[in-house]
Amino acid sequence: RQDIPFLVEYFLKKHDKNLTLESIPKKIMDHIYHYDWPGNIRELQNTLQRYIAVGDLGLTGFNVTYHSPKMENYIEIDTTNNDLQSAIDSFERQYILRALLNNHWNKKKTAEKLSVSRNTFFRKIKKLDIN
Repeated sequence: RQDIPFLVEYFLKKHDKNLTLESIPKKIMDHIYHYDWPGNIRELQNTLQRYIAVGDLGLTGFNVTYHSPKMENYIEIDTTNNDLQSAIDSFERQYILRALLNNHWNKKKTAEKLSVSRNTFFRKIKKLDIN
């Protein structure tokens, strides 16, 4: 089990030179670390490839899907509502949620990364109903 972080780092570098162990959220690393890996190293490698490609760990017993680091800039806009303000709010909500996820839900750090004041940031998360 103690080799898992080293193996994860190796496979990330092998499949995407821009990714590091820090690119993977703690929740995902916890799932990877505590999984039994009946398929051994090959299963770990395939799981990480799948995560990088589609953002799904696909592990038996863990019904967990996260956005992979490659998908972090991808935001899906709901075009069924023609109201521009609703589309803007939807985009802003998704953008803030991704920023919070990338900063491990540290709101102060997220506000700084987004270059907005803390007051503005807290007002926006309240308006967009982000808890």
